[in-house]
Amino acid sequence: MGDGKSQMNNWTVWVTQNILLAAFTRPDAVLPPERKRAVLDKAAASVDYFLAEYGEDGCCDEGAQYYDRAGISLFHCLDIMDRVTGGALCEVFRQPKIRNIADYIRKVHIKDNCYVNFADCSLKAGRRGAGEYLFGKRAGLPALSAFAAEDFVQDEDRLLTDEQSLYRRLVHNHNDVGSFMVFKDGEPLFIDLGVETYCKKTFSEQRYEIWTMQSQYHNLPAFGGFLQQAGRRFCASDVSCTMDGKRAVLHMEISGAYRLRGSDTGSVRTPDGTLTLTGGAEQIRSYTRTVSHTKEEGILIEDYYDGDLPAVLSLMTKNMPRIHPAEGNRWELSFGDLAVCTVTGASTLKAENIPLNDPKLRDAWGGSACRILAEIQEEIHLKIR
Repeated sequence: MGDGKSQMNNWTVWVTQNILLAAFTRPDAVLPPERKRAVLDKAAASVDYFLAEYGEDGCCDEGAQYYDRAGISLFHCLDIMDRVTGGALCEVFRQPKIRNIADYIRKVHIKDNCYVNFADCSLKAGRRGAGEYLFGKRAGLPALSAFAAEDFVQDEDRLLTDEQSLYRRLVHNHNDVGSFMVFKDGEPLFIDLGVETYCKKTFSEQRYEIWTMQSQYHNLPAFGGFLQQAGRRFCASDVSCTMDGKRAVLHMEISGAYRLRGSDTGSVRTPDGTLTLTGGAEQIRSYTRTVSHTKEEGILIEDYYDGDLPAVLSLMTKNMPRIHPAEGNRWELSFGDLAVCTVTGASTLKAENIPLNDPKLRDAWGGSACRILAEIQEEIHLKIR
C-alpha cells in the first residue's frame, strides 16, 4: 500500500479502496474503532504516496483501460475517507490535480467505446458508469457526469465489460517512445495496436519478445535492425511542447530510447524471435521528431536522422491505404474519402498486411492491420490532411 520508496500504480488505490470498504462496513464489535482509525491512517498515507507520483495533468500512465482501477479507485478511497470523517476531505475533490484525474477519461475519448490507446491499453477501453458519474459530481465536473450517464446506457453487456476490466498487472509499458496515433472524425488512420491476450510471457523477462511490444510495430524507426530498449533509462530527451489557440507543437529527441549516451550497445531481434544486445548502436547519433497540429490545416510530422545505419520508419494503420508514388521521393497514402497522407523523403515505401489472430486484437481492429515501411536517409515528413 506504499512506503514512500517503492513505485506506485493502480494497485495502490485499488487495494486501499477494498480495505477501506472491508473495514468500515464492519460493526465496532467486529472491528473496534481504534483498529478502524489505524486503517484510515494507513489508507490516507497510501493515497498520498499514489498522488505524489501522479502527474498534475491527470494522465493515467497505463491508459484509458486502467482509469477505472486508478482514477475511479482513487475516487472511492477519497469518498469513503470523506464519509467516515464527516466531510473532512470535501475540498480535496476540487483540487486541480484531482479534477484533472477525474476528467482524463473524457478528454481521451474518441467515439463510442474507443479511446486513445497506448502500451497495454486496448482501443476499446470499456464503458463508463456510476464511478465516473459520481466523481464528476464531487469534483464539480458536470460534463464528466453527463458523459458517464450517456455512455452507461449504451452498454449492452455490462457484466462482461466489468469482468474483462479485472485483468490488471503491474507492468504495462511498451517500447514506444515517440510514437503517435491519428484519428480523424473518430476513424483510425495511424494506430497503436495495443496488446494481445495476456499470457505467461506478457509479464516475464521475455515480455519484449512479444511483437506488439516492440518499436518496429509502432510508428517509429529502426536502425540497421536496432530497436528501442526497455527500461526507464531508455527515454526521450529535449522534450518541449508549445500550444496556442491555433497550433500545438511537440518536439523530442528519441535516440536515447535505442541506446544510452556514450554506449555502443543496442537491442536487435534474432531470427528465432529473441532479443539480444550487440554493438554498433553508437552509429545512431540523433533522431528528432516534431509533431505539429494546426487547426484547419492538418498534422505535420517531421523526423530528422543523423547516423550511419540504414533507417526504416514503420507506420501502423488499420486499413491498407492506396499508395501513389510521386516525384522527388514523395508518396501519397490515400485512406479513401477520409484522409490523405503525403510522405516526403522516403527513398522506398512498401506496405505489408499483418493478420491478427489474437481475439483481443481482432476485437479492437478486425482481422488484419497494415504496416508501411519507409526507407529514409536524413529526414522524412508526413503531412496528414
